[in-house]
Amino acid sequence: MLRNSIDPFRLMSVIGLLCLAFTQSFQTASPQAKTPILLGINYWTIFWRDNERAQLGQLPLGIVRWGGDVSDNGDNQAALVQRFVNEARGANHAEPLYQVPFLYESPDDAAQELKSINIDGKMGIKYWEIGNEPNYFQSSHNNKTTIDDYVKGWRADAQAMLAVDPSIILVGPDVSMDISSDYESLPAWQWFTTFLKANGDMIKVVTLHFYPYASQDVTPEQIFANADLFAKNIAKIQSYIHDTLKRDVPLMITEINLSSGSATTNVNPGGLFAGLWLADIIGKSAQQGLAAVVPWTATRNGGLSILDDNGNPHPTYYAIKTFAGLGATVDTPAGLPAGVVGFHSQNDSGEAIEVLINITAQPISLTVGGKSVTVGTYSMTRLHLDASGKLADGTTYGQSEFDAQHPPSDVLTTQ
Repeated sequence: MLRNSIDPFRLMSVIGLLCLAFTQSFQTASPQAKTPILLGINYWTIFWRDNERAQLGQLPLGIVRWGGDVSDNGDNQAALVQRFVNEARGANHAEPLYQVPFLYESPDDAAQELKSINIDGKMGIKYWEIGNEPNYFQSSHNNKTTIDDYVKGWRADAQAMLAVDPSIILVGPDVSMDISSDYESLPAWQWFTTFLKANGDMIKVVTLHFYPYASQDVTPEQIFANADLFAKNIAKIQSYIHDTLKRDVPLMITEINLSSGSATTNVNPGGLFAGLWLADIIGKSAQQGLAAVVPWTATRNGGLSILDDNGNPHPTYYAIKTFAGLGATVDTPAGLPAGVVGFHSQNDSGEAIEVLINITAQPISLTVGGKSVTVGTYSMTRLHLDASGKLADGTTYGQSEFDAQHPPSDVLTTQ
C-alpha cells in the first residue's frame, strides 16, 4: 500500500495555486431556506468565479464537499482549505465536508492536516472523510490496496484524527455503487459491507456514491424507472445499515449524477433528463429520510457540473432549486394523473411547496390549490401554496425552456 510517497503533480498544483488563495469571506445572494435533507454540491473546481458564486447562492445548499480522486493525491495547503470553507459557508451558510487522502499518506499525516485546519486554523470543519471510492483505487490510482488493507488503514487514520479533534464527524466509506442494480452481487457491495462491519463504530454518517449510467443509449422511460429502483433499493440499504450497526446512522449520497461521463445520449449529465431524474431522486430521498444528496459537481466540469463553463445553469441546477422551501415531511400528493411524479411538503409557517415532474412527452393538466395547472412535456414544476392551501405562484422548467436555453417560466402566466 503506497501511503508515504509524494505526488509531484499535487505539489506543483499547490505551489501554482497558493498565490491565488484568499481567505476573505464571500457574500452571496440572500440565504435560501434550508431543507431538512441537506442538498449540496461538490466543490472540485476550486476558486469559484463571481457569477458562479451568485448562481450557487440562489440554491438551498446545506453542504459543500471537497473530495474526489484528486483529493487522494495529497494534502491541501491551509490557505486553500480556508478558501473552500469561506466558499461553502458563503453559499447559504452551508457546512463544509472535507476529504483527507487515504493513499500516499500515513495516519500522522492525516492528523497533522486536521490539526492545521481545525486546531491551528480554527476553521471548525465538522464533517471529514478519509479517501475516495476505495473500490476504484486500482482503476483511478493504479493502486492495489486490498479491502483488508483499506479497513485497517482507514481505522488507523481515524484514530489519529480523533485524537487531535474528537469533535469531528467521520463519514464513510464513499464507495461508488450502482444502487439501482443487483447491487449485492457487485464488488462495491463487498467493500461497503466489510467497511461497515470493521469501522462502523467510528462513523456517524454512512456515505455512498451513485452513477447509474456511463454513456448507454437508454430511453426516457428507463431513466425514470431507474429512480424508482433507487428508492426501492436505498430502503433496503438503510435497513442493512441499521441491522449491521445496531443503531440509526444517517445516510448521505455524497456524489451523484445520471452519468459518470460526458455522454451524448439521453443520459448526458448536462441534459434535460439528468435534471428531471435528479429532481425525482431528491424527492424520493427526502421521503425516505436520507441526510443529504450532493450532486457532482458545481462548476466547470463539462456536463457533470450544475453550471456550465460560462456559469449558466444546467437542468441539474434547477432540480436542486426546485426543492427550496422543503419542510420536515414530504408526502406524495393524492390523485396525481399517470405520468406525473409529485412531492408535497409543508413548512412550519403552514405554507407548502409541491414539485411535479412530468415524465412523459405530452403536456398534462391537473388542479392544484384551486387552480388548473398544465405541466409541460418532460418538465419539473415548483408550486408555492399559501397557508390556506391556495396556489400562490410557481415556476416550470422543461423541454421548451431547455431547447430555448431559458430559465424557468412563470406557471400562472403560461396557463
